[in-house]
Amino acid sequence: MRRYKEKSLRDEHGRTEGSNSRTESNPENTKSIITNSNMDKQQLDYTKIKELPKRKTEAQQKRNGMLEKNSCWEIVENLKKKKGIADTETAFALITGLAQTGGSNKNAGPNTSYEIGGFSLNANEFANIIGQTVKGGTIRQFCRTMADEIAMTAQAIEENGDLAKQMILEHPELNNDDAVWCSNFQTKNPSCPKKVRDWLIQNYNKRFKN
Repeated sequence: MRRYKEKSLRDEHGRTEGSNSRTESNPENTKSIITNSNMDKQQLDYTKIKELPKRKTEAQQKRNGMLEKNSCWEIVENLKKKKGIADTETAFALITGLAQTGGSNKNAGPNTSYEIGGFSLNANEFANIIGQTVKGGTIRQFCRTMADEIAMTAQAIEENGDLAKQMILEHPELNNDDAVWCSNFQTKNPSCPKKVRDWLIQNYNKRFKN
């Protein structure tokens, strides 16, 4: 009797409960296919996308070996406070002198220092100020970001890059205007004279090949 009742239900409705569930799901699937089809027809204006204003985060900048420009000026301000320096020019000249004498090198420490305008700064002190301002920031990252300003200041204080003497051995014609760019942190700087930049790359490859 029960078997007959189940058969009657199938005959009356033309489908079982399971087949009803599958049929109800089909319109949703069709709707999804139509929607995807419409999306495929959309065209993107890549020129418009390219023109969108972009701003790298501090984390992205650090992955590129740099810091944000605003963070660097904040570091300069914190150095002024720490040292009791009144003007930005003296503070930046102090940083530049340190950078040009190898302060951005990994092995730089308290013995790597510079003095100007009655103030002195060593690599350890500057590294601490940077780290307190930007978590994980380094002197090398600061110097890469401020490479143009450092080169211009170096010309003013007549302080060549720490690799200038090496380059002069191979290029005796190197003048002082180019010699201020002879620091490792200038290697990827498009403002660095091509002749110096090419030499820096070659020098790097010689030291770290294999």
